[in-house]
Amino acid sequence: ERDYMENHVPIAARLPGLVRLGTIRVSDGWQGAAPEHYRIVEAEFESREALEASFSTPEFAAMRADRQRLTETYRVSNRAELGELVLADLDPPGD
Repeated sequence: ERDYMENHVPIAARLPGLVRLGTIRVSDGWQGAAPEHYRIVEAEFESREALEASFSTPEFAAMRADRQRLTETYRVSNRAELGELVLADLDPPGD
């Protein structure tokens, strides 16, 4: 945990175009089930184009190299998926 939070997260936080980075250490599965993941990371970029542009930067190369280090050191796996955040309207209709 310390290695990840003190070393890897600051490296990832330097990605160009990144506007928000959050990590969730999963403690419980849904309704008492075993958790499916150890950690979930949400990284929000200015745009999809900004994300894709970051792939060819030295900062991204440094993050990937450190991710590989973590994978080899701690025998963990990693995968990434892309999507678009859609926020729900929490105001009831008619207010």
